[in-house]
Amino acid sequence: MSGTFLIIVSGALILIFLAIILEFQTGYFSILLRRMSHETNLDSAISICNSLSSREAQQNYCCTKLQVSYNDNGLKTEEFTCEQLEASSLGNEKINPLSCKEIICK
Repeated sequence: MSGTFLIIVSGALILIFLAIILEFQTGYFSILLRRMSHETNLDSAISICNSLSSREAQQNYCCTKLQVSYNDNGLKTEEFTCEQLEASSLGNEKINPLSCKEIICK
């Protein structure tokens, strides 16, 4: 009985030790925790804009405002349309552009 307990405790300690090494080498767990905390939603906004662009949903791409939280020397929240986000440094070269020249927003 005590031998089984010793093996379980040793296995748990080895797993914890390997997780610590993995964190120091790759930063995997801190990245995972940051994504789970939903501190920023910039990646989600970029994904939404790329989805609208691929479906050629010009009205939504050009006129719908998204509330975007991002980290720029502190957490900031602003409203952007996909066109504005694509033109800004936040979404530059990450969002597939869609022309808004002929779209009239209400």
